[in-house]
This record gives sequence, structure tokens and C-alpha cells, in this order.
Amino acid sequence: MIRTPLKRTPFRRSAPKAQGASVDSSTPLDTGRKPLPRRSALKRISPKRQATLAARRSCVEQVIERDGGCVFGRFFAAAGIPVVTECSGPLTAHEPAKRSHGADPTNPDEAVALCRRHHEFAHHNVRIAEGVGLLERAAGYPIRHVNLVGER
Repeated sequence: MIRTPLKRTPFRRSAPKAQGASVDSSTPLDTGRKPLPRRSALKRISPKRQATLAARRSCVEQVIERDGGCVFGRFFAAAGIPVVTECSGPLTAHEPAKRSHGADPTNPDEAVALCRRHHEFAHHNVRIAEGVGLLERAAGYPIRHVNLVGER
């Protein structure tokens, strides 16, 4: 018994194609429906969120101006540890206290300026960062220890 392949039916348009007219992929299909009217443009960011973002940008600018550069070395010097890595990347504001524990992201007194490399270091090496004061642990919130071997 010989099997014949199934025929594929082409997509059909609601209006027949005129002879000699070319149809490209950018031509929308005529569905017979009218698009819904829009009364105004979609709002992507709420006014409250816009105000928070503006306050955060202002805070970051104040922190960078106040500190004058990355303060990573000052924290380690105060702890008596030599710093080997050099600064790289743009300066950002780093909050030692977590926002989930009550820190205010728009308060420049609660932030310090760090370069991108040292900011990532502080968040990837939590125990070291806590030891020198770059991160604060709230009372009652122990650090979760991740065991890479898989033991618990």
C-alpha cells in the first residue's frame, strides 16, 4: 500500500487576491472587524513610581557627589584588610541595609558609593561584606548557607 502525503491547505484571506497584485507579509489580514478605539496612550509607569524613581536618581547623585568615588577600600582599610582589586564600571549607590528590612532607598544617609565590580562583590560575598560593614544583617534574620555539595 502506497501512502500519499497529506495535502496542506494554504491560509485563506477573506477577500480574494486580485490578479497580478502582490501580497507581502506586512499586509494585515482583513478579518472584517474594526480595531478597538483607544482613548489615551497606555501608561507604563504610575505617577507614584515616577516620583520614587526621581527621588532614587537624586539620592544616587547625592551619594556619588558626597563620597567622591568608590568607598570599598575605606571599609577594608578600617578592618585592616588590604584591597587587591581595582575599581571598574560606573559608580552606583549601595544600601548596606536591605529594603525588605526597612531601609529607605531614597535616603542618601543610608547609602555609600561603590563601583560596579565592588557592588557585585558585596552581594556575592555576603559574609565578607558583613564583616567589613558593607552589608548589615537585621536581627533575627540569619544568613542562609548554600552548600554546593548538596548536603543539608
